[in-house]
Amino acid sequence: MKKFLTSLMMCAMLHAAAAEPADVATVATACEAVAEAYAKGSTVQLRSAANTLRSLAIEHPTLLNQTGGRKLSLDNHYIFDEVFIDSLITNRAVISFAREYARRRENKRGSGHLGQAVYLKNMIVAAGDTLKIRTAVRGAKNFAVVAEPGGLLTLQIRDIKGLPLYSERDRAKTGAQSRRAKVAFESGEAQAVELLIVNCGEHDSSFALIFD
Repeated sequence: MKKFLTSLMMCAMLHAAAAEPADVATVATACEAVAEAYAKGSTVQLRSAANTLRSLAIEHPTLLNQTGGRKLSLDNHYIFDEVFIDSLITNRAVISFAREYARRRENKRGSGHLGQAVYLKNMIVAAGDTLKIRTAVRGAKNFAVVAEPGGLLTLQIRDIKGLPLYSERDRAKTGAQSRRAKVAFESGEAQAVELLIVNCGEHDSSFALIFD
């Protein structure tokens, strides 16, 4: 545990550089590169993916209302976080502490207020389960989900009455590693929506939820 905490503190110091503005598509692409690097186990690719995430201005929300789905631990799953990747390169055993990395990241860079920014939240959905998350949309909002290697997800979005706003047409039943969606309301008032992240795979899967 002592080595783990030392590694985490040393890697956290690497966040001093100014981050570049980002959008949901850019962050989703960066997370896809992270997932590919995890799958290949390439140190070079992992370092490159971590540096890309580090260069982007990403907030980490702490206030998201999970309304359905089992609550599981992120431990022993890959997460989308540059500090975690830095530590993983040095010591593969840190995957056992993934939940702690996600928590510390949120405490350091998290924001309870969802405003004009791009947010990334590390989450997990059980095999065959559907994770339900409620949030608010004002005007247009972009969403993306990117699963860890082997994860197969489907994304649905509906309004508070259960009417569909977005449904997958490609591999809706079998799932895909990455999904992107956009919803828009003409009214300038905030509208409540519910995200449904369906795990179509046979194993629990962590994923990055990205939105603006």
